[in-house]
Amino acid sequence: MGENRVPEDWQPDTAMRACREDVAKAFGVEPHRLIGRSRLREVMLPRQAACYVLRARFPELSWPKIGHILGGRDHSTVIHGAREAVGRRSRDPEYSRVLDELAAGRVPSFRALPRPKAEPTPKVLPTPVTTNSIKPMNALEDDDRDARRRHRGSRALAEALEREGMVCR
Repeated sequence: MGENRVPEDWQPDTAMRACREDVAKAFGVEPHRLIGRSRLREVMLPRQAACYVLRARFPELSWPKIGHILGGRDHSTVIHGAREAVGRRSRDPEYSRVLDELAAGRVPSFRALPRPKAEPTPKVLPTPVTTNSIKPMNALEDDDRDARRRHRGSRALAEALEREGMVCR
């Protein structure tokens, strides 16, 4: 049996399941969503917190066992989730406070700062394309090197264009 496998007969004990449920309660999501497949941010952040908290409260648990507790996730996914939680801790003091309390066995409530509402983008009508607005490749301005590179494409295409008399330098 490899080191990244969980024995088939292994089951998390009640305390480990309770820890998972505490994390869900603290973040205001249903516990079954932590073990689901959703990648929505409202589920992903609590799941990453659960990776971190389970490792903090139960240091004897291997990464694969934590993945098993969180719905059969791969050990590399759990490691990534715990690292993301550590990174968010350094940027978000409220998140850090919640993780500290969960790791200590208390159930706080997470009050995320509301995201600023995005202003609606104005509808822009497409500019009509006229034959005057399309320039041939050899008529591009000298300072527009990026446009030339985009038009040029691969080296073979550039050589074929040169053979046809179209300059593409």
